[in-house]
Amino acid sequence: MLIDRTVSFAATHDTARMQDPKILRVRSKVVLTPDAQLEALYPKREAIVEITLADGTVLTERVEAVRGTPDNPMTQDEVINKSRDLMIPFVGSAA
Repeated sequence: MLIDRTVSFAATHDTARMQDPKILRVRSKVVLTPDAQLEALYPKREAIVEITLADGTVLTERVEAVRGTPDNPMTQDEVINKSRDLMIPFVGSAA
């Protein structure tokens, strides 16, 4: 998304795309840190996102219900768009 504004299931699961040097540079800046306390909340899906800016500023946001869960449901349009994104590669856009 940061590089070419493309967000789709296909784009995020494209092995060749994930080897692109531009993508690898962005990915190298991301650190996933498991958190046992958050994992213990399963099936509730929470996340803490922390971003450190170039000037050292740290921004933190706790998301208590990730998008698409019962506590933070997607809109009908979001469900339709996601469904199309997942189905079109298999059934074609006309279907």
